[in-house]
Amino acid sequence: MKPSYNNQISWRAPSNIALIKYWGKKDGQFPMNPSLSFSLEKCHTEMSLIYRPASELNVNFTFEGNIKTSFGDKIKKYLTSIAQKYSWMNELEFEINSKNSFPHSSGIASSASSFAALALCLTDLITSKENKPNDFFEMASDLARQGSGSAARSVFAGYSSWGQTALIKNSSDNYARPLLNNIHPSFLKIKNVICVVDANEKSVSSTQGHALMANHPMKEMRIQQVHQQLENLLLILESGDWNAFAQLVEAEALTLHALMLTSQPSFILLKPNTLNLIQEIQSLRKSGHQVCFTLDAGANLHLLYDPSENQMIEQKMLAWKESGYLLNAIFDGVGSGPSKLA
Repeated sequence: MKPSYNNQISWRAPSNIALIKYWGKKDGQFPMNPSLSFSLEKCHTEMSLIYRPASELNVNFTFEGNIKTSFGDKIKKYLTSIAQKYSWMNELEFEINSKNSFPHSSGIASSASSFAALALCLTDLITSKENKPNDFFEMASDLARQGSGSAARSVFAGYSSWGQTALIKNSSDNYARPLLNNIHPSFLKIKNVICVVDANEKSVSSTQGHALMANHPMKEMRIQQVHQQLENLLLILESGDWNAFAQLVEAEALTLHALMLTSQPSFILLKPNTLNLIQEIQSLRKSGHQVCFTLDAGANLHLLYDPSENQMIEQKMLAWKESGYLLNAIFDGVGSGPSKLA
């Protein structure tokens, strides 16, 4: 007879969109370079962690009510790694239930929000068991990073950075740091539309792409470049200079995909309609609109804009759908961070 459930912990965590890109890993799930992102408000993962005594560590994982064996195996491997430090976890069985507020394969980093939500649940569990003082969100960020690098930034509200750099006090490769000060008000209310141009699974995963950076011919140049880009962006975020923001953010997005194009072997994740939208957005900015784009490691594009452009953006979304450029549009903005659920 199975023992009864002992407890349940539930958290909601946001996805995030990087403005300074993390691309390339060092051993132990550490970043090759620092990155900077903002968390989204509406695109999030809700996760419940139910645990009970067991003879060995085991995991049952469901996503939106369906058993997902492959991801369940990935989570078991992740928990087994964490249990090396917290040995009492080896005597628990976990039932993990997850759901997203956004569709799969929509250009939103679901691994970031999923591992951030799981890490918050685990941090809650660990602190209740060990009853020791710690920085809760720093610990959660460290645990999240071990599952998915970009998840380290999803345990914080607004803007955050991850990766060791002299530009940010107390920065670390182990966990992200929230950027609480010196963000201009205009960048705190920035809007983001995820423009879905392709709903298929990527031909090359982010994990494979990160691995190709180890021997990339432009690796050292990229590391030097990204520190300069980070310094420039921190100054821009403080000043509120939209045009400078747009130029830098777009350059970072295109650099990410240029690194893919020049990998050995090379690969292309952009689609024809990604390029069509890039040209449309750059044309809008040339005509005086406060808009720009960024890209994750995929074909789908994030359109960033000032709230004063709301009406124009809504009209453009309809026009781009009618023209066939766009499959779907998901409206979002800078988020208020994770929250514990009842």
